[in-house]
Amino acid sequence: MKLVNFLPSKRGRFFKVGAITLQIETQDFLDATGITDVDTIAALDGILVPGIKNLGWSRFKAVYPMMGGLASTVKFNLINPLDTNAAHRLSSATPPTASANGIQGNGISQYYSTHLNPSLAIPSATSYSQSVYSNSVVISREQLEIGAVTQGNSTLISTRYIDNNTYFDNVCTTNNRVIVNNAGQTGLILGSRVANNDSRGFVRGLQVGTTQTIIAGGLTSHDLYLLAYNDSGTPDGFSNRALQFAHVGEGMTAAEVAIFNTFVHNTQVALARGAY
Repeated sequence: MKLVNFLPSKRGRFFKVGAITLQIETQDFLDATGITDVDTIAALDGILVPGIKNLGWSRFKAVYPMMGGLASTVKFNLINPLDTNAAHRLSSATPPTASANGIQGNGISQYYSTHLNPSLAIPSATSYSQSVYSNSVVISREQLEIGAVTQGNSTLISTRYIDNNTYFDNVCTTNNRVIVNNAGQTGLILGSRVANNDSRGFVRGLQVGTTQTIIAGGLTSHDLYLLAYNDSGTPDGFSNRALQFAHVGEGMTAAEVAIFNTFVHNTQVALARGAY
């Protein structure tokens, strides 16, 4: 693949790289990661960044494109691509394997911390969303791909729990989670809450489950983990799935989820790592 040279970036402007005009959000991410592959840049600047901006950039607190194929590139948060925990970069003493296919855990000890505490980062417990994109099937049970639990208050996605179901905890306790029997599905797996009594689960942009049970608790106050969940400070439920993308942000309606799914999936297809 061809490499390109970049012009120095200045905030608030668009930039040209050869014949390509880059948006400032793209340029900031490239400055942080050092990515120069033109196909990756095209997917980022032509699909992912404009899609997020269309839905409202400030609604997203963390977006992990998992591009570049290296531990030094997959860790960055597109929304705030600084190499600090405060910017919600990914880090771990036992990190997953990074490759052109994103990140993959061993199902035993590998995970990433997002350093994102939902109780601090999310304005309201009644508006929350999280997602992971995976092109790999689930091999084992009782594994979680994103989440944290604080004294029963949980925000997580388990694509295949011990009962062989998929769990969506979109700010909940055990009595108001969304449980669906579609464990192992690939593509974008997303949970969203848009009201006190409206929590839903989606796979590939389609709603697969919902609950109208009113929130009994609040947002977890522990940092979210990827390829595991943060059980009040201890990583558990390690996943061996490969992930190509993850996000955390405010709630999305079903119509917005469909739009989000389209551009996230198209980004993966452009990178030759789509699930379908």
